[in-house]
Amino acid sequence: MNWSTIWELFKVNILYSNPQVLVKVRNKQAKNPNKKIQAYKSILSSQIFSLLFFGVVYSAILMAYDYSQFPGMFTSYVVIFMILTLVSAFSPMFTVFYDSQDTKLYLPLPIKAGEILVAKILATLGMSIPYIVPALGLMIFLYLRVMNPIFAILLAVLNFLLITCVTLSLSVIVVNRVGSVLVKSPYKKLISTGLIGLSQLIAIVGLIFINISNSNNIELSSSGNGLPDFPILPFVSGFYHVAFNPFSSESLLNYWTWYLLLAVLLALVIKVVIPTYYSQLLQIDNSSVQTKKRQTKKASMRKLWIRHHLSTLKVPALWTSALVTSNLFIFMMIGPLMSGQLKGHLIDPMYFGIALFMGSFIGLLSTVFTSVGVSLERENYLFIKTLPINFTTFLKEKFVVLFALQAGIPAIIYCLIGIALGFHWGLLVSLVLGILLTSFVLGQFDYRRDMKNLMLNWQNINQLLTRGNRQVWTMVIGIGVMLVFTAIAVGSVFLSFAIGALNTSLILLFLILLIAVGLQLYLYHSFWKKL
Repeated sequence: MNWSTIWELFKVNILYSNPQVLVKVRNKQAKNPNKKIQAYKSILSSQIFSLLFFGVVYSAILMAYDYSQFPGMFTSYVVIFMILTLVSAFSPMFTVFYDSQDTKLYLPLPIKAGEILVAKILATLGMSIPYIVPALGLMIFLYLRVMNPIFAILLAVLNFLLITCVTLSLSVIVVNRVGSVLVKSPYKKLISTGLIGLSQLIAIVGLIFINISNSNNIELSSSGNGLPDFPILPFVSGFYHVAFNPFSSESLLNYWTWYLLLAVLLALVIKVVIPTYYSQLLQIDNSSVQTKKRQTKKASMRKLWIRHHLSTLKVPALWTSALVTSNLFIFMMIGPLMSGQLKGHLIDPMYFGIALFMGSFIGLLSTVFTSVGVSLERENYLFIKTLPINFTTFLKEKFVVLFALQAGIPAIIYCLIGIALGFHWGLLVSLVLGILLTSFVLGQFDYRRDMKNLMLNWQNINQLLTRGNRQVWTMVIGIGVMLVFTAIAVGSVFLSFAIGALNTSLILLFLILLIAVGLQLYLYHSFWKKL
C-alpha cells in the first residue's frame, strides 16, 4: 500500500466523518476569509480533544473501584464499551463508506480499493472509538493492582489495541454486509436511516445504563451494603485472568483466542470486504439512477402530497435528533424504570392534570420536524410555488403531516410504556393530549421561524438545526423551562394535598387550555392569516 496516497485520501474523507464540525469550520472561515484554515486539521484536532475528554471523564467515573476484587464488573464494562463502539461506529462508517459520493472519482486513478478503504476507516476513527477509550483506563486500573506499573500500562495498551481492532474489524464487516443488502433493496434510504438512527439510540441508552449502574453501586457502597459483583462473562474474562497468570487454562481459553479472532476478522476484511467495495458502490449508484417503474393505483392529490412530505424526511440525523429529544424524559427516568420503582397502578387517576402537564413538557421537546420542514424542500420549494396549486394549503398540509409524526411517535411510545407500567387509562389519555396540544401549538412557532430563516441550499441537516444560534438558545431556554416545569410539577403535588387532586387537576387543565388557546389565536392572526 502507498501510505502517502492513504494520507491524502484520509484528509479528504475526514471531512465526511464529522459534518457538524465541518459546518463550524466553514462558518469560521467565512468570518475570517483572509485567514487560511485547513478543515481537516480543525476536524482532526476537535476529534482528538473529544477522545481525550471522553476518556478522562469516564475513566474518572470508573476509577473508584478495585476491579481485582470484582471480575464480573470488569468484564461487563468491557463488553458494554465494545457494544457501544460497535453500534456507534456504524453511523460514521456508513456515511463515509457509502454516502460520501467520492468513490467514482477514484476509479480512473491508480488507487487500490484497499487504500481507499483503509483511508476511510482511519478517517472514521475519531467518531468510532470514543466509547472504547474508557476501556483503556479500566484495564490500567485493574493491572496496576496486580503487577509492576510499567508492565501494567504496556499490557493495558496492548489489550486496548486488541479489542479496538477486533471491534472495528467487526464494524467494517457489518457495514459491508449492510451495503450488500442495500445493493438488492429498493428501500436504501429507509434502511440506512433506520439503522443509523437505531445505532445512535442504542449508544445513548448504553451510556445511561453505565451511569445508572455506577450511581447505584456508589449508593450501595456508601450505605455499607457492599458492592454486588456481576457474573463473569466468558471469553472477555481472559483480559482479567491474563493479569494474574497469562499461561493458565482460563487465559489460554479466553485470552489468546482473541488473537485468533482478530486474524479471522482481518482475513474477512481483506478477502471479502475490500474486493466487493467498489462493486457495491457502483451497483448502489446505478440502481438509484435506474429506478423501476411501479404500477400504482391512481391516488388523490392529497395522498401524493403526503407521500412527498414524507419523502423529504429521509435524513438519518434528523430522525436521530427527533427520537432523542422527544424521548428525553424516558432517559431522565431510566433509573426508576430499570429498578421497577415506578408503580403506575398506585397513582390516583384524579392526578390527570399533572399527567397533562407532563405531556406538555414532552410535547415541548417534540418539535424537531416542524422546525426544519419547509427548508427540507430545498430546490422543490421554488418549483412548487410555480405550480397551479394553493401554496398556503400546501404549507398547512405539510405542517399537519410533520406534526402528526413528531407528536405521534412519542405519544405512542409513552402510551405503551404507561400501559406496561399499569397506569390508569385516564392518566394516559391526559398525557397523550398534553403531548399533542403542546407539540401542535409550539410546532407552529418553529414552523414560522423556519419560513422566516428559510435555507434551501443546506448541505448538512445540522446547518438547519443550528440556525441563529438555535442550539445555544435551545439549551438556555430548555434549562429554564425544565426548572419551571419541575417547580410547577412539584408545587402541583403539594397543592393537591391542600385542595385535593381533582381541584388541582382542574386548575392545571384550565391554565394549559387558556395558554394554548391564547397562543393559537396569536398564531392565526400573526402567521396563518398573512400567508
